[in-house]
Amino acid sequence: MGLVSSRIQHVYQLLDPGQHDELSQFDAAFRQDNTVYRVLSTDDPSFFHGRSVIFNRATRLHTDNRDPKPNLTPVLTLGTYETGTMSLPTLNMRFPYNPGTLAMVRGAIIPHEVSFDGGQRVAIAHFMHQTILSGASRPLVPQFRPYARPEPTSRGRA
Repeated sequence: MGLVSSRIQHVYQLLDPGQHDELSQFDAAFRQDNTVYRVLSTDDPSFFHGRSVIFNRATRLHTDNRDPKPNLTPVLTLGTYETGTMSLPTLNMRFPYNPGTLAMVRGAIIPHEVSFDGGQRVAIAHFMHQTILSGASRPLVPQFRPYARPEPTSRGRA
């Protein structure tokens, strides 16, 4: 899971750098303050507190009620199934969700569902719960920030 976690962290940083930095700082403090958490998460670079493994099951329309509202919820889907679809009905969106797809959705505020056909499906949803963030010795209540598109870098210029 370490490789998957580090890649998801990188995607999170690209999509929402402010939120990524805030959650990374919280995670460092949380690991410092909680010996058991630090030991259990030694091999995992992620600031997500848990994962839900979903095996051969479509996911009905829902929101991630325990997650902080501003957070992105990564869901990686794997397997041998033929077709999959993720739907975000409030945004009037449906898109292919086939094996190998990583979806990042603000799952606490955007209702979402997944369907699939024709084979085995394993999805790994990464999450953190607001109760952990609020109950820590240094609590964190994630805030929405306006998204600022990074300035393009110039390659090959001095």
